[in-house]
Amino acid sequence: MSTVLEELLATIDVRLRSSERSGLVRARPGLVAEDARLASLGREERVWFQWHDGQDGTHSLAPDFNWLLVSLGDARDVVAVLDAEGIQLCGSPLLLMGNGGGDYLFLDRETSEVRSYWHEVGEIEDAFPSLVALAERLVHEIPEQPDPVAALDKLAWTRGRVEVRVAGPLPSGLDLAKRIAACMGVSSVAHAHKRLQEAKQGKTLHAVDLHRPGPGKFAFELPRELHDVVLALDEAGGRVDVTWTPFEGSAVTLDAEGFRRHYRILFGTA
Repeated sequence: MSTVLEELLATIDVRLRSSERSGLVRARPGLVAEDARLASLGREERVWFQWHDGQDGTHSLAPDFNWLLVSLGDARDVVAVLDAEGIQLCGSPLLLMGNGGGDYLFLDRETSEVRSYWHEVGEIEDAFPSLVALAERLVHEIPEQPDPVAALDKLAWTRGRVEVRVAGPLPSGLDLAKRIAACMGVSSVAHAHKRLQEAKQGKTLHAVDLHRPGPGKFAFELPRELHDVVLALDEAGGRVDVTWTPFEGSAVTLDAEGFRRHYRILFGTA
């Protein structure tokens, strides 16, 4: 049975994947249960580092919460450096997050409280009463995004257009071009390669017009080729956006993961 902390951390991941920062926040995978470094940690401490063992880059999980995840290895290294400099955070500190400038949020393992250390003034302050409270703050700072399926259901339209655009670096190579050609039913690999090059410049890679029976019904007449194109790009490591633009109403955009997740519901097919 999952704990409150595990459920909160899972919620953070779900919200991050659907937020505008999904491509910016580069959280690392969590430590595996067999990692020997986890043996000395308490249950909630293990849950935290099995969630994400630090992160890369400079983008925080939430725009108004300027703290970055710290890996367990870095957490111990920083505490060792501080101890060598005569700076003792508490009897048994465990760093959780840092701001990249020498300030940290750390868990006081003796009291289970989360505290902050500000290096310029050398002050230690109370921040959160527990790890759960810290996770609750993160959930609060990352707003819940509307469910794209629910958003589509509210659109009172019967006709529209589906477009696939490249949303990030796109892998190159003839293998991908061959697969795209096969998905689109194009005999010329050169033509598919040209379309991929154009997509890198922000142009639509593939588009189809569709018809919708009515609100609440998602049996779109969508060619299988578009589904295959999206999956081919995603499996090759390319980031793509799939946008539904109704002739009346607002556009709705999903990334490849969201497209896969909702394909059966939206299009009434596997």
